[in-house]
Amino acid sequence: PVKHPPRLANVMAALAAAAVLAMIRPAIATNYYVEVTGTDAVSVAGISLTNAWRTIGYALRNSGPNDTIRIGAGTFPEWVVISNSVTLLGSDIYHSSNAPLQKHQSLTILTPPTNIYSESPFVDVYTGNVSLLNLTINGDSDGNGTSDAKAGIESPYRPLTVSNCVMANL
Repeated sequence: PVKHPPRLANVMAALAAAAVLAMIRPAIATNYYVEVTGTDAVSVAGISLTNAWRTIGYALRNSGPNDTIRIGAGTFPEWVVISNSVTLLGSDIYHSSNAPLQKHQSLTILTPPTNIYSESPFVDVYTGNVSLLNLTINGDSDGNGTSDAKAGIESPYRPLTVSNCVMANL
């Protein structure tokens, strides 16, 4: 075996430790944007309101752990499958004069993409450390008052944070 001087051995050990730490440290989180007027195209970065993606699914496929997907006002009819530790942050209005549990009004509405009843939830969470904030999760995709999905959210993984969300027609 090659013997290195003690100082060189210490430097090599420090470099090896730094390499290991670089691999395990969390990535820098990114904010991505989804708007009903956006577009799901490779040429769109999704990193601003004026450069937003169209669907939550496209944003989820292009996001990484710890990212936040900021979803604008509007209705988003799609199956949502979450496999990264992300935050879905909807748009809302704050009414300070409303009762304590009614101060936030979500402007972001998630619905199933079709009115064909499904035995599956339309928001599936396949990992932990997910946050769903300021969203309306509405199981009625066609507005006829009946549910088109078995459930709104399904997740056997924890932690799952759901805050300032409305669940309707499920």
